[in-house]
Amino acid sequence: MFDPSHPRYAAHDGFVARAGSQVLAGQLLTGLGLIALTFYVLVPEALYFASLFAPDRDRFLDGATPVSLLVQLLVMVLPIWALRVYLRRVEKRTLGSVFGPIDGVVSGFRAVAVPVALVLIALELLPPWIPSNMIAETRFLPSWLLVLPVALVAIAVQVTAEEAVFRGFLQQRLAILSPSPLIWMVLPSVGFGLLHYLNAESAVEGAIWVLFATLIGMACADLTARHGSLGPAIALHFINNVFALVIWGVQGGPMSGLALFLLPDERPSPDQMGLDQLLQPWAMAEIVAVTLFIGCLWLAARLGLRR
Repeated sequence: MFDPSHPRYAAHDGFVARAGSQVLAGQLLTGLGLIALTFYVLVPEALYFASLFAPDRDRFLDGATPVSLLVQLLVMVLPIWALRVYLRRVEKRTLGSVFGPIDGVVSGFRAVAVPVALVLIALELLPPWIPSNMIAETRFLPSWLLVLPVALVAIAVQVTAEEAVFRGFLQQRLAILSPSPLIWMVLPSVGFGLLHYLNAESAVEGAIWVLFATLIGMACADLTARHGSLGPAIALHFINNVFALVIWGVQGGPMSGLALFLLPDERPSPDQMGLDQLLQPWAMAEIVAVTLFIGCLWLAARLGLRR
C-alpha cells in the first residue's frame, strides 16, 4: 500500500536530502529530547506563568477566553525557536531546511488551501443544520471580526510549529533511517496524536482526539512526501484549525475562546466517560465520522495538488 519507491513519493527524496545523508544517534536523541522538553515542559510552564496574571486561571488554561486561547497558540513560537537553535548548533543547518524550497511551500499551500476550505464550507452549509435554539451564545460579531486577523496569525504560528517539528524535522530524520512510511509517516503521527490527549476532559474524548490528530498527521505526512515541502501539510492543518477554533465551540469548554458560536456544555461528567465508553455506539459512530472527515480533507488536498 505504501511503497516508498512509487513515483507519488519521488519528491520526498529531495525533501529528505535537505537533512543530510546520515543520522547520528547522539543528534537524534538530542533532537527528540529537545522536542519532548519543549512540548511537555517549556510550553506548559510558559502557559502556567502567564495564567498567574489571569483573573480566572482555570478558564485561562482551558483557552476559554479570546486572550487565553491567543496566548496558547502564540506560545507555540517556542518550539520553532528551540528547533532553530538545535538545527544551527547541532546539525549545522537552517530552519528553512525542514520546510523544503520556499517556492514549493508557497505553491503547495495555495494548491491545497482552497479545496480543503471548500470542503469545510460545504460541510457547514449542507444538512444536518444545528437549530438556532441549540446555540447557547453568539459572540458580538464586530468584536469577533476585530480579533479574527490576530487569531489567524496565532493559528498559523501554532500550525507551523507543529508541522516543522513533526512533518519537517522528525519525518526527514526518520526517513533517512528507514524508507518505510511505517517509520517516517506513522511514528511521528502517533507522537503528534498523543500530544492531543489532554485536549479533552475525559478518557474517551482524549482517545478520540488522539485518533483525530494521528490521522491528520498521517495525511499531512503523505502530502509532504508527495509534494516535497511542508506547504500542503501547513495548508490542510491551518484550514482545519481555523474552522475548528473560530466557528464552533462549547460554552466554557476547552479552546472555545475564539469561537463565534458556542453550544451548551451538555457533556457527561468525566468520571462517567472512561475508555470503556469507546465500545458504545455513539463513540464508534464518532470514530467513523472522524476517519471519513480526515479522508475527505486528504482527498481534497490531493485533488488540489493533482498527485
